[in-house]
Amino acid sequence: MTTAVLLAGLMGAALSLMFIVPFQAFVSLSFVRRRLSLRWDEIAVAVRKSGVVAALTTLGPLAMVVAGGFSFDLSLGQAIFAGCLAAAGWLVGVFVTGHPLFDEIVNAGRIFRNAVAPT
Repeated sequence: MTTAVLLAGLMGAALSLMFIVPFQAFVSLSFVRRRLSLRWDEIAVAVRKSGVVAALTTLGPLAMVVAGGFSFDLSLGQAIFAGCLAAAGWLVGVFVTGHPLFDEIVNAGRIFRNAVAPT
């Protein structure tokens, strides 16, 4: 990563993380998998809903980049809109997949509604 920073600055550091983070996750999962005697397919089943949610979260910002001619130079308004699209994609993903977080969101909404509701 140090070399990437020296050669390409901040963009090089960001791009190097695209390789470093997945590699570290793979190494960590390998150790955990061995320690708990898990198979890779068991891990895949456990995280598949989260993977779908993550994919749906990226669709909106990716569409913004594609619409901008594959340029990551977004204005502040475009970046905020891309963030809103990501949030909407995340919510849709949590709902569509029946992710365990959906129940937590519904419960938090119920608690908030009861706390705010007039007595």
